Amino acid sequence: MIRILFVCHGNICRSVMAEWIFKDLVSQKGLLNDFEIDSAALSSEETGNSIYPPAAAVLRKHHIPFGEHYAWRLRADQLSNYDHIYYMDEENEYLLERLVHSSKLPLFIEPLLEHGQIADPWYTRSFEKAFSQIEQGCKERLDQLIASE
Repeated sequence: MIRILFVCHGNICRSVMAEWIFKDLVSQKGLLNDFEIDSAALSSEETGNSIYPPAAAVLRKHHIPFGEHYAWRLRADQLSNYDHIYYMDEENEYLLERLVHSSKLPLFIEPLLEHGQIADPWYTRSFEKAFSQIEQGCKERLDQLIASE
């Protein structure tokens, strides 16, 4: 079982979009039983909130099934529950590295998109662009994980 976590600032846009996009890609390959996939926030501002409506709309537009979601903040004591943690931008990386450092765990953290950052659509309002970048990153990461197994 490969345990994946996607993180972003609030867990209502990018990370939750990545969670459901990745689940859809894994399902298409018949590998759902080989993965545990979740998403989380690195801040507490949106804790308990559902997926942001424009993020849900872009998932629907691209026929990505998604279910109920409540944003939650990742804690250092939860890091060991995951094999791979993917973040969206440099701020996420900074906050995540602080958590990893405090836990003293050797974890595999890396950006979802290998070449560049995924700008927060909460601020940019570019949900379609974020979707496209997240989908690209998810496809690349899934191909890497399959190749390494």
